[in-house]
Amino acid sequence: LLDDRPGFTVLPVPGSPGRAERPETPPRPLTEQAAAPVLSTAQAQAVEALSRARQLAELRYRAGRGQYLDLLDAERSLLTAQLDRVAAARDARLAAATLFKALGGGWDAASPADTAGAS
Repeated sequence: LLDDRPGFTVLPVPGSPGRAERPETPPRPLTEQAAAPVLSTAQAQAVEALSRARQLAELRYRAGRGQYLDLLDAERSLLTAQLDRVAAARDARLAAATLFKALGGGWDAASPADTAGAS
């Protein structure tokens, strides 16, 4: 099924005769840089919500209304969200560095320790 409407891309079926493979697209540092604040905010909200859910699970468990497994599940979800938040922050910094390099860089291959010893 082909769709020629704007905004839709028809992807080729790998190995099908008569159709070229889709070329690999280069990294898009500007797009990644623009998306970083949105992802950071979403991750922070997820961590906040899951932190509250973990607190509630602990309160239910201590009051005898919940199971320990529910508390463990809430802690696991919180830790996963915290890891995702750290990964999003890492990706934002990586996108900034990639954008900086794509725009011309501004650093040499020599390390700062090498240049400090030369002065």
